[in-house]
Amino acid sequence: MDLNIHNRIKIEYDRRRKKAYEELEKRKAGLYAVCPRLGEIEGEVGRAGLRYGKMLLTDSPSSGNAVQALQELLENLRAEKSELLKKYGYPPDYLEPVFTCGKCSDTGIITSESGGPDTVCVCYRQQLMD
Repeated sequence: MDLNIHNRIKIEYDRRRKKAYEELEKRKAGLYAVCPRLGEIEGEVGRAGLRYGKMLLTDSPSSGNAVQALQELLENLRAEKSELLKKYGYPPDYLEPVFTCGKCSDTGIITSESGGPDTVCVCYRQQLMD
């Protein structure tokens, strides 16, 4: 197949993904203006993730308890986020990007969750035919 076709398809998928994330950022900004706590939760989740990564790298003996505490914190933050979204009338996935293809998230590739080989998405095949 013509490499140029694959490059054009890749550019299209990149454009779609960029658009999905730009729209997500707009939704976040609007929602955080209405409910600032949701923005705070996102920041707390990010900081907790950094602490978790640091703990994994240091592998200290006390990290087991700290990891469990972080996991509990993250679960509590997820629950609070879900409750706030519901309270303000938003669906649970409102703070997730909306892709054109839900199967491959606009990448053209479906990643195997079982560790098997990745497969080309049907939307990519359709792009080739178009």
